[in-house]
Amino acid sequence: MGITIKVRDRNNVPKFKRMLKQAEKNKVQVGVFTPASAEKAYAAEYGDPSNQPGPIPARPFMRETANKLGGSKKGALAKTQNVLMTNDVKDALAFMGEAITDIMRNVIYTASTWAAPLAEYTVKKKGHSRPLVDSEDMVRDVTYKVV
Repeated sequence: MGITIKVRDRNNVPKFKRMLKQAEKNKVQVGVFTPASAEKAYAAEYGDPSNQPGPIPARPFMRETANKLGGSKKGALAKTQNVLMTNDVKDALAFMGEAITDIMRNVIYTASTWAAPLAEYTVKKKGHSRPLVDSEDMVRDVTYKVV
């Protein structure tokens, strides 16, 4: 009576190297791509000193998103690696794009905790004091694309 041993090679390094090589040809872009919302996003990110009736201070939600991502690279990288190992590069980049889009939207929604407050005349005009949120168009237009 003999014993049969089956060995499965679960070494995914060669597959991962191929995927990384393919990833060099692709990237994910996250931001606001519609023209009307992109103008609002630019003014929010860098401010607009010439705005009337008063200047708009910079409320850099894109840079704030990048700062938040800096602290979560390990978790995001591990999750992306798992997606990459079971799918293809574009799926992994789409996964990253969705995750970063969610983080950026959250940064916008929590702007009152980190951004310059709205001027009193703006609060009266908008009816609320939430920076970066007017009609929700810009938030809704935060998206990603794999290129």
